[in-house]
Amino acid sequence: MSIPPDAAARPRRRRWRLGVALLGSAAVLVGAWFGGDAIARAVVADAIRDSVSEQLALPAGHPVDVGLDGSVLAQLIGGRLEQVRIAVDDVPLGDVSGDVMLAARGVPIRDERAPMEAAVASIALDEAAVQQVLAETAGVPRGIVRLNDPELVLLTSIPLGGAPLELGIGLVPSAGEGEQRGDLVLTPNSASIGEAVLTAEQVRASLGPVADAVLRSFSVCVAERIPRGVTLTGVTVLGSGAAGSLVLTGAIDGAILIDPALLERGSC
Repeated sequence: MSIPPDAAARPRRRRWRLGVALLGSAAVLVGAWFGGDAIARAVVADAIRDSVSEQLALPAGHPVDVGLDGSVLAQLIGGRLEQVRIAVDDVPLGDVSGDVMLAARGVPIRDERAPMEAAVASIALDEAAVQQVLAETAGVPRGIVRLNDPELVLLTSIPLGGAPLELGIGLVPSAGEGEQRGDLVLTPNSASIGEAVLTAEQVRASLGPVADAVLRSFSVCVAERIPRGVTLTGVTVLGSGAAGSLVLTGAIDGAILIDPALLERGSC
């Protein structure tokens, strides 16, 4: 008994059609997943924007940039956001403003008692803001502030022989340690008299005790401008002049999401 040629072909055609159907179904599921993920990403990003705007007391419509890594839908199912990045320009910080960036890892989205795994933030202050902060700090000599990577330059004067001597003091910023932990510390590194640029030690050797008033470290408390749950860990000057910025980096207590007291401004 012979088998008709088309009889052997029919099972192959059925298998081929089944394969096409399975591939089509998989494509629909993948499309639905990514479509759902896009919706989830938009909803979560909007929720984060609203929360940030409320916590920072931003005016309505103030831009808040939110970045989310990976599949947001999968992270919602898992209960934590893997990576969150937030950037906001012109954030009010007392009587000055700065550009704020935040990066957080392991942000809980269902357990209201769970802390974040880790988070860091940075605040960039322009030259005018740095000038304002230092002008309000007791003990810092009065003068004009200039940013000149890697230093912050304070243009001031000291009395010498009955006449003021104009000085430019190059200060290296850093985060304080020990008793100064959390403070912005400015350490003299160089000085300029006219066109001459000298080290701080050379100026001391030339001018003696009269230079001690300005050639010393200054500690600036920044706690009253940032939440209690943020600890200053690093400071650097980026760029120079009006285009430059003083960038302060801080570690964020993971419990800041569950402890309202950590969101309150500190004190000096």
